[in-house]
Amino acid sequence: MSEPPRIFSWAVDEKFQFTHLDTVNAFSAGGPGARVHAINDDGGIGEQVTEMFYVPTQDVPAVDKTRQAVLYGAHGFDVNVNRKGFVPHLGWDAIFMYDLAENGTVNLLSINLSPTPGDGPRNSLPSEDGRLLYIVCIAKPQCNQVEAELTSTYDADNGAHGIAFRMASDLGLQHSGQDISGIKGTSPLDAEVRRRLFWSCYFWDKAISLYTGRLPAVVELPPLGTLDNLDDSDEIKLWSPYHEDSLNLANLPPGQYPPARSHAVSCFINSCKLSIIINDIIFQVYSRRSRPITETALEDIKERLDIWRAQSPPHLRYDPERLPRICPPPHLISQNLLYFTTIILAHRPFWSVAGYYQECISAAKSIQKLLLLLESTFGLENITYLMGYCIYTGASAVLEEAKKGDDAANAVMKTFLRALNTGMRRCPLLERSLNIIIKGLKSAPIQPALRGDIDRTETPPLNSYIPAFPYLDPLGFNDMDSHNLEEASFDAMAMLDCFPELQTDIGELISTNLA
Repeated sequence: MSEPPRIFSWAVDEKFQFTHLDTVNAFSAGGPGARVHAINDDGGIGEQVTEMFYVPTQDVPAVDKTRQAVLYGAHGFDVNVNRKGFVPHLGWDAIFMYDLAENGTVNLLSINLSPTPGDGPRNSLPSEDGRLLYIVCIAKPQCNQVEAELTSTYDADNGAHGIAFRMASDLGLQHSGQDISGIKGTSPLDAEVRRRLFWSCYFWDKAISLYTGRLPAVVELPPLGTLDNLDDSDEIKLWSPYHEDSLNLANLPPGQYPPARSHAVSCFINSCKLSIIINDIIFQVYSRRSRPITETALEDIKERLDIWRAQSPPHLRYDPERLPRICPPPHLISQNLLYFTTIILAHRPFWSVAGYYQECISAAKSIQKLLLLLESTFGLENITYLMGYCIYTGASAVLEEAKKGDDAANAVMKTFLRALNTGMRRCPLLERSLNIIIKGLKSAPIQPALRGDIDRTETPPLNSYIPAFPYLDPLGFNDMDSHNLEEASFDAMAMLDCFPELQTDIGELISTNLA
């Protein structure tokens, strides 16, 4: 769009050669008015025939004529076979209907209001016979729409979560601070819903980022007080496994699971706080756009993780060395799995540091113990994608030890493989994680040159180093063997790069994966 707003006319010949005909100020960028122009003999735009206004004529000099004012005016002028013109008016929630004369002048016939306030008619399309008019409306997203998209079934190319995140941004949920209940028309219940929806979007954005290897999209944070002051009336509700007909989500007979409080609210709040740390790990450690991480920065992340764990409510913390006989509700175990996974994420890029390597091994063993507890009570058929990512990450930490024949590492790896193989029946994307791990196990073992400090200048051989994110590869989301390498695009700016994957020669990575 030019300044001032103009329309350029071009002629196109049979050889697709363009010839500029003319340029006229025939476009009203502000929105309060619209114009009809004649067409010259050469096809260019000619003189103005008539002009319509969508504000009172006396107000035209004072109205906003910037592009922002398009909300108050017209977005198009569509004419049907009966020479009736239709102008959608977004600001008025109305369709203006005109009669178009042979000489191009127009006569307003009616102003037709939308049946529902807030429809926001944006574009119109007359049917071929002139009997119908199709309208594209820009309705404001509602909180229930965000919730519906956020809870949609996840698959490899599902954009529902992205739609939910964009809707949440459009609704301004990130600004749902403590004082929002004082806004006119916003009840305390509305404020609570907005806060819960925003934090749900924030958490799931990080969970999806981990599995798909894309940078987080929801990064703006409201005050943390919006988390700590969520309504906790559901906190003490009792939780029990679902039993219905042939579906039994526990290995225990119906009614045998001991009474347990759900702690749903405190678990949600604590998970959101952990996701803030995960967000910073992704951006500081794994993003190609980040600066090389320093030991000071890593120590800061480790300290924040320690503080998060120490401040977690006792009913949410489960020590892998002192686990109960019967597994608590799975959402509580899932949070603990994510905590140990986050430890691995923070340390695994620097596995050449002996202490960090052992941190990863220890966290992987903790993940295995939690999984065995989950399996003993609930089985592994209903693990979630987030649990699957935790299992995949744990496997990445013990991969080399397992290949070298370490008995403890092999036992851990067998648990992880069994969990992924069982879980992928209902979560088919887990097959990708399973295949990556199996491929890594078949490669030759490598011995990291363990050191005592961080050094990003040296990188161990990576022919068997599996990526931090199951979908982080230069060939995209499909099976790598089906790609034409000459057509592959390696400019995946939306994807993450994990150190030391960042230093991997792209040709070596391709040949390894296609072997």
